[in-house]
Amino acid sequence: MNEVTQDKQKIMLIATHTPNIGIAEELRAIETVTGGSNSKLELDSKYVTSVEEITDLIQFPTPVTRIIHISGEGKTDGTVELPNSYNNKIDRVKAEALAGFFRNATGVKCVILNFCYSSEATRLIAQHIQCVIGVEGYIERTAAVEFSKNFYKYLQEKILNQEFIDQAFSRGTAAAFPRTGDTDTYIKLTGLKPQPEMQIIEPAEGSKVPYPCECRGTFKNLDEGASMWAYVNATIEGKFYLVLISINNYPIHATDGEWQVPLYIGPEQADNHKYRIGVLIVDPETTPKLKSQYDKSLQERPFFALDSLPHGTQAFGDRVVTRQ
Repeated sequence: MNEVTQDKQKIMLIATHTPNIGIAEELRAIETVTGGSNSKLELDSKYVTSVEEITDLIQFPTPVTRIIHISGEGKTDGTVELPNSYNNKIDRVKAEALAGFFRNATGVKCVILNFCYSSEATRLIAQHIQCVIGVEGYIERTAAVEFSKNFYKYLQEKILNQEFIDQAFSRGTAAAFPRTGDTDTYIKLTGLKPQPEMQIIEPAEGSKVPYPCECRGTFKNLDEGASMWAYVNATIEGKFYLVLISINNYPIHATDGEWQVPLYIGPEQADNHKYRIGVLIVDPETTPKLKSQYDKSLQERPFFALDSLPHGTQAFGDRVVTRQ
């Protein structure tokens, strides 16, 4: 396992092909403020033309997707239009359907509905996601662009948490105000669904570690039936090496507490290479299948490896350490 590149917090921007409302300008503005060398954010944008496309992007985010941002044209009845220039048809997504897509959006910390009349969808999605931002009534596209640009400009060098998201929201609404003339155009709902949290305390970023090293940390808001794992990410080999943080290390029904597990990083002989480590929370639906794969793998070889993390996993604490 060799040195790997640092993972970033991903923004998934879902845009419609609606002409003449400035969606491309909003995308360029976000690309500009998140593209710096010190930015902790990475933008992935997709244009959608059907309900099926938007469903897949929301229900199956990558493990490092932290923000889902939807930009398009909202109608007074709360629907979003999805024009398709290839067949001249227009799909429409109702607020209730859009909210339903977010039931399984594991790991997403914030949803932004940057289109007109999205307040009803905002309230419904807040039943599933910790923080949701939307628009009350009509908004000019120039105001929407200014909100996005200043929201992400504040967050670009920060680790996402609710405090920083709140500050970014304040800056975004202040920038949009000269064009909206109303401080209540944007709404933000928070705290309706506490999200799982997990932290590595040791080893710290940049530590020199022995073989094995003791990996320990804390967790909060763990769903009953979910599981916790430590991992070594070796992208050059195309593998994630996982170790289960066993239920013997924490109470079965605990939602908050501390954990620890021995983590084997690299070969037995010190090689002075850098390795990237982190921890995962795996949701209750994915946990049984992953544990079954884990048990079977350990019967055949002394480690468990995956080519990629499955859906239903949420990554935390990613950092680089060096084998001493």
